Amino acid sequence: MASKTLYDPDIADVIAHVTAVLVEAGIYVTASTDTEAVWYIPAGDSKQFKLHLFWSHAEQRVMLTYPKASRTGKFKHLSQLKCSKKVYLSRISEWLLRNVEISGSPPVITVRQELTHEQKMAKNGWLKWDKLDANGWHWWWDGDREAAPVPVHLAYAISDCMHFATAGQLGWRQSQLVSTMGGWWCPMTPPAVFNP
Repeated sequence: MASKTLYDPDIADVIAHVTAVLVEAGIYVTASTDTEAVWYIPAGDSKQFKLHLFWSHAEQRVMLTYPKASRTGKFKHLSQLKCSKKVYLSRISEWLLRNVEISGSPPVITVRQELTHEQKMAKNGWLKWDKLDANGWHWWWDGDREAAPVPVHLAYAISDCMHFATAGQLGWRQSQLVSTMGGWWCPMTPPAVFNP
């Protein structure tokens, strides 16, 4: 038996992708299980059309059915196709764009791009040294995936126009400029004051 070298799509991944695409157009999933999902698309005059996504055991593929579609969407397992997960989900987005009408006009379909490492860090509140704008305690992570962040107290040097880590921390005999330290920084949120 040949080893699988291509992405083998999980139906949950496909459901999550279609859900994300339709949410951008204001359409929310009505019913969902591990193997299928249903959306009702408003079509004006109080009409609705059912979009049905499911895994067909008979055809061994993902199926998308929509009454107004020119044809049923049939997407083979990627193990049977020479394409990546990104291309596979892009094909599904293209099918939705061609066939699903929302109030007479198609939704704006965008294929969601994977966030870069820097975007993920920024999304979670981490800053590069040149974006720091506050004194006080911060978490500092030098980017080593095998090292944990450490708490560092920062002050601002008017002469250098930048923040620095004060001396006496982590065994430092001299203060350290954040430009020299580099890495990622995250302000520490002070704990809530205890009120009996």
